Amino acid sequence: MAQEKYTEPVYNIQDILENSKALFKCNREVVKGAIYGIDKKEFTVKEVQDLIQKFLKRGVK
Repeated sequence: MAQEKYTEPVYNIQDILENSKALFKCNREVVKGAIYGIDKKEFTVKEVQDLIQKFLKRGVK
């Protein structure tokens, strides 16, 4: 029996923004800042989590 490969679901950025509190425990503005400059319309939850972590650890110029 072959194992099925699991692919993480992809969500529209508007859905992610509307549910940012439930998904990431942060305001939608934080998510907007994390994805700023990225030319994509759909993300996985893991991708956005990683982007948020990088965004929050970034220094202020």
